[in-house]
Amino acid sequence: IGKGFLERCLREEEERKEKAVFDAIAWSKAYEKIPSLSDFHGIPTPHFNTLIVSEPTYVGIGQTIRKEIVSKKAKAEGRTYSPGVKVQFYSNDRLVLMQKVIVPALQNGVDVLESRCLASTLTYQILEAREQGAKEEFIWGEVMTHPGNELQLKYSPDLLIIATIDDPQKVIQRIEERKGFEKDDSTIFENPEFQGKLKPLYEDRKLKELFEKNGTCVAYLDAGRDRGYSRKQVVELYRSFYETGKIPEKYTSPEKVFVSDGN
Repeated sequence: IGKGFLERCLREEEERKEKAVFDAIAWSKAYEKIPSLSDFHGIPTPHFNTLIVSEPTYVGIGQTIRKEIVSKKAKAEGRTYSPGVKVQFYSNDRLVLMQKVIVPALQNGVDVLESRCLASTLTYQILEAREQGAKEEFIWGEVMTHPGNELQLKYSPDLLIIATIDDPQKVIQRIEERKGFEKDDSTIFENPEFQGKLKPLYEDRKLKELFEKNGTCVAYLDAGRDRGYSRKQVVELYRSFYETGKIPEKYTSPEKVFVSDGN
């Protein structure tokens, strides 16, 4: 299963608690701009309790990322961009989203559910750097010193859910199966070989410790199972965290997730 399915599960959980959810992704696509605080909070605007956002955004810098910087079409036409350039674009897009939407929302008591974040930059661009022979430490340094990433760590999420798999081959299978049926991001990253290599980076203790150091609880889900089981995992995890501020022990590491699955 993909991040879109998990996002829908979390949205349903918010609505189950009778929270009003503002979909900033759909709003941005409709109005072709990033919403401001007044669009989802205050009077006469209805007060929303939860905000749904994603990275990259669908307008401005984010749209440039999607349509040019990481697009298959741009690469096919001979336009390519280095991992360092991608870091700058993703981080600038993040800076705008944080300053205009996420920080104001949090400061006004609105919860935020976000699809992708700094963790994605620290996996995708690091892997790209490795693939192209660039120095991994340089890319990591570029990421960590950018204002957009510094700001996101300052407002580090309470909970980071990393969907992983026990066998990278399952990622390859999912990509092949969704062709023609599900959304195709049309990005250079949407290829089986690259996706399969992301697993150890998302499970790297260095990534987990970075977020934990900034106050985030990091949890792992087995994304290699069917939708019913995936829904069960995310609901159990989210309800436990919402009610107790803690995550069940079996979701604290990839190894424990797969052991609890009986894999």
